[in-house]
Amino acid sequence: MKTTTRIIISLVGALLLLVSSYAQFNSPKPGPLGNEKKIIATADRLKLSPKQHVSYDDSIVMIDVHYDKTLLPVYDSTGYCLGTTPITDRGKILALLRQLQQSNYRYIIMDVFFEQGDVTPYDSALFALIDDMDRIIIPIHNFARQNSLIPIEKTGLADYETTKKESSFLKFPYIVGSTASIPLKMYQQLGPNHSTIQRHSGLFYTDAGHLCRRSVFLVMDMAKMLTEYDGEDNYYIANADRYTLGYDALGMPPDTNEMAFPLLDTRSYDGKYVIIGDFEDDVHNTYRGSQPGPLILFNAFLALLHGQHHVSILFLLILYVIYTILFWILLGKQKLKDSLVRGIRNPVVKRLTATIVSLISYTLLLEVVCVITYWRTGKVYDLITIGAIFTILSNIYHYTYDVVQIQKNKLL
Repeated sequence: MKTTTRIIISLVGALLLLVSSYAQFNSPKPGPLGNEKKIIATADRLKLSPKQHVSYDDSIVMIDVHYDKTLLPVYDSTGYCLGTTPITDRGKILALLRQLQQSNYRYIIMDVFFEQGDVTPYDSALFALIDDMDRIIIPIHNFARQNSLIPIEKTGLADYETTKKESSFLKFPYIVGSTASIPLKMYQQLGPNHSTIQRHSGLFYTDAGHLCRRSVFLVMDMAKMLTEYDGEDNYYIANADRYTLGYDALGMPPDTNEMAFPLLDTRSYDGKYVIIGDFEDDVHNTYRGSQPGPLILFNAFLALLHGQHHVSILFLLILYVIYTILFWILLGKQKLKDSLVRGIRNPVVKRLTATIVSLISYTLLLEVVCVITYWRTGKVYDLITIGAIFTILSNIYHYTYDVVQIQKNKLL
């Protein structure tokens, strides 16, 4: 192959892989090989933990609704009562919001789902109050219908995707189609200059002029500080203000709606993020162990606030140079692995060994890039899949090259 042709193919191929890498960064699903966790584990083994991007500063108050349920009758299409189902006590939620309305809270994340069809006597007053309050967000889900009385501007998506290979939570999508998530809605109101993630040309995303990702592997800084574990991978909240809704926040003993002496007053919420949700049942498997859903949402917001979704142009340029060099090596007549398999006579074993050596060399190099990037920036990028692509391309190219050379030799 001529040198000019080799340079052009290397530059163009590297550019195509760079665009493919960025598209993979934006995917709401974990990498196809589950490499994100491997990158974190490798960095942890090498003691290359990145600098903590957030610090715990008593800025949150957690209100646990786990023990505050009420039974709602369930009817079939004929009006026959099938039984009851437990839902969060909306009367107590209404009482709490009335307290919060008198305080100077920073923001309310109310991770309580109000499903269409669940009707209580408190709904009209509750939803009217939500509509009247500022800086409050409520979840919606793709798999269930939200109560139509909830103002749509006070809602955000609270879903994530998994794969058959990776069923635990890894990546959080900030925008799905045209629907913004809870963390993104918060970022639009509290971020610098009311920033947001915007889509361009169907592929690229920006935030205030910065190239960014719409989906991020969460490092879970705040979760690491707020949760500790026992020997069975069960978590408990530590180093934070966590209260039950009825007994602590409202001073309501069980099975009564009469207020007694709450542990919290309106001043307890001043300047705080108030996170309302079920911290016992709404628990998700993550690479850091079990984590409550409300804290995952808050971690996703912190990631935005600290620019974890931004993609550095310098990083992309370095990646482009690495890809170009790998393409240049790939297109060479001699392969590095040839010297390692030269003594193997069996053609099947030789080809298999060459493939394994090639896979290790490409993926190992790109894994080193991933680990260093995580160590220096705290951002997780899956480039190991690209290493597998280089291996496939290398084997296709060199197999074709060998066939062509054999045909030439026959003609001679």
